[in-house]
Amino acid sequence: MQVPQEKPGYVRIPVFTMEQLAELSQKAGGDREKVLAAIDDLKEYINAIYSFDRQKIENYMKKNGIPIPESDLEFWMRINVTILSRRNSPKDYRQYAKDWLILNGFSDLAMKYDAKENA
Repeated sequence: MQVPQEKPGYVRIPVFTMEQLAELSQKAGGDREKVLAAIDDLKEYINAIYSFDRQKIENYMKKNGIPIPESDLEFWMRINVTILSRRNSPKDYRQYAKDWLILNGFSDLAMKYDAKENA
């Protein structure tokens, strides 16, 4: 099973609705620098997750105090569930994540997200 590949140097940029930007601004107390920092953090998060580069993902997790599972299976299960839980994940990444979950004994999680998509 081939991991989806992106062009070298490709950087994902999150797209926000006006509501999401307003919510970010509200959480940041209207501080423009805090809003931009939150957007930069989201870009880093998205680019780490979709890279399927364990080192890049772990660096992001360490930087943000996110516990890193010791088990390789648990680590990749969480990454693939994260991809499925993001409604705007690209179709090929969503398919890869579902297939990975099924092939690695997490069919129930894959089906849970299938049900959400088809609802």
